Amino acid sequence: MKKIPKVALIGAGKFGLNYLRVLKTLQKEKKIELVGIVVKNTKKYQNIALEYNIEIFKELPKNIIEKIDAVIIVTPPETHFKIAQKYLKHCSVFIEKPVTTNQKDSLILEKIAKKYKRAFIVGHIFRFSQVTKKLKTILGENLPQKINGFFINPENSDQGREPTVELLHLFDILDYIWPVTPTSIFSVSEGRTSIVDLRYSNNYDARLSIGWKGEEKIRTLKFKYQKKIVEADFLNNKIEIKDRKGSLTKKFEFSDKKELLYLELIDFIDKLKTKKPESNIKMALRVLSISIKSIPKKIKIPKVAIIGGGIFGLSVANELGSFCDVTLFEKNKELMQEGTMINQFRHHYGYHYPRSDETVIDVQRSRADFEEIFNDALFVNSPTYYALAKEGSRVNVEEFIRFCNKHKLPYTEEYPSGDLLSRKEIDLSIRVPEPSYHHEKLKQIAESRIGLLPNVKMHLDTSVDSCTLLEEGEKNIIYTHKGKKNEKKFDYVINATYANINRFVNWLNFEQCPIRVDLAEVLIVKIPVEPVSITVIDGLFATLMPTGNPNEFTLYHVKESIIDRYVPSDGLVKIVKKHKTNEKLILSESLKFFPILKKASVIESRIVHRGVQAYHEHDDARVADLIGHGFGCWSILSGKILSSVTTAKRLSKIIKKAI
Repeated sequence: MKKIPKVALIGAGKFGLNYLRVLKTLQKEKKIELVGIVVKNTKKYQNIALEYNIEIFKELPKNIIEKIDAVIIVTPPETHFKIAQKYLKHCSVFIEKPVTTNQKDSLILEKIAKKYKRAFIVGHIFRFSQVTKKLKTILGENLPQKINGFFINPENSDQGREPTVELLHLFDILDYIWPVTPTSIFSVSEGRTSIVDLRYSNNYDARLSIGWKGEEKIRTLKFKYQKKIVEADFLNNKIEIKDRKGSLTKKFEFSDKKELLYLELIDFIDKLKTKKPESNIKMALRVLSISIKSIPKKIKIPKVAIIGGGIFGLSVANELGSFCDVTLFEKNKELMQEGTMINQFRHHYGYHYPRSDETVIDVQRSRADFEEIFNDALFVNSPTYYALAKEGSRVNVEEFIRFCNKHKLPYTEEYPSGDLLSRKEIDLSIRVPEPSYHHEKLKQIAESRIGLLPNVKMHLDTSVDSCTLLEEGEKNIIYTHKGKKNEKKFDYVINATYANINRFVNWLNFEQCPIRVDLAEVLIVKIPVEPVSITVIDGLFATLMPTGNPNEFTLYHVKESIIDRYVPSDGLVKIVKKHKTNEKLILSESLKFFPILKKASVIESRIVHRGVQAYHEHDDARVADLIGHGFGCWSILSGKILSSVTTAKRLSKIIKKAI
């Protein structure tokens, strides 16, 4: 086509008038002949006619349709199909994204365009951004580990349409850089914003927040690599490259001489002049397909899997069981047989963590929730003591007293009676109101609560063998019970296996959690004394605590109870067929502080793998960590037992909000 193309505009809404302004500029530049605009709202006729000096129609008359080369459709998405279907038989069509509201209609339009040999272009404006083009150059074939993106519009611009279809630009930009269809899509709603998790075939993930919120526009994409982060800001037209510590290493800034809509329409005009009609419908369909699949599903009763039947797993099951269909998997024949049982049974008030204010605040916030449910499992009458050693302590007396006062932890300076604690080894002993708990009573209460919830199914003596992401975001779990393999699909999965957290993470190709694994031993000893709790802190010292059974105590030594300790490079717990015992060293080293152990007899040695956050030796922090992996999956790590109910309530709120 050598002549100047004749073009008509259909639509006079906010976007339509923006198109009209640019088309008038193109007409002045003699790149097009604008023959008129179709306006359905008669109230707009006069204003548009006066401002733009253009012929206005309610519908294009036959004589105009016969002589135009193209129409530009800028109407609500739900009207696109009928309008495009009408005009493709007569002329080429440019249509503002999304092409239609479903793939079926888009495919029909594609067939019509081919039949009548028309150019058929869908407007995807961010493909003309210098930021987008530079990103493609910078990133090339170098695939990231993780992508985070935000496309947020002010809430006062919300017209009630589906966020992921109306604002599909981030899907489009990613498709422009790497035209690959995601293998799995999971999305949830947060108000009028959709949070979308995408998994691609090369096992990189994207999390995109799309919709209407607040008062500001946000248009960003962040690409995380092993050694760098690439951040793109489409509002401020810049790209920054930083190292993983956040230091800026390179910056690109752009100033578009022509606005993106102008460039997009010029591109369409050029396509009208080619001999062979051009179409970008395959790209538009690919992006539309992703945006439609990203619409959050309405789930009345979510199916939730919980892996791990300790106190955290059970607490989550109890919180979710009232509104979810819950299946709990536990590898042992009974519940609460590992970290919950092989423990010191301390009901933390915070005294134990003088180097971690964060942990103290966490347990103080959690106490009320835990005590509301498990109060009957607590020993509130037996005395509890904390002591500071004269040598080797990481905190001195002044620091510890200051710590207690800071966090309003009550105490009185007092030593336990008799030969329970060696005074020659101790600088300070205080009595505190912190109780301990009875494991069996704790277990009974947790199990009785589960028994009242018909929506919670228990799979004991069952190993979870794998978990995979399905195309529509569901998680498929394969598990073995009595030698028989089974599988089941879930909307949400909560991993409460603690030390084995990265086994789950690896199944789903999530980012590994840096953990420290302790192979720890707790002795159960019998001593002819009344229940009492004594802990020497903060260093390589010992703890003696009642179990709740007559004359029975747990004995733990910070150094000698650790049979093995490591931060696994692969994140996985070592397979140990036979555990050695440090029983003699635990007793002999603890005896220095607790002379009463001369009268002790060992009933049992309990050994367990414990997993905690790695690299916290400086403060020994044990904050309950609810790790969101995306795709409706979480892991729980590190928290103290009394944090279990609060953590479960926190997770319950997240899932309730999403459905």
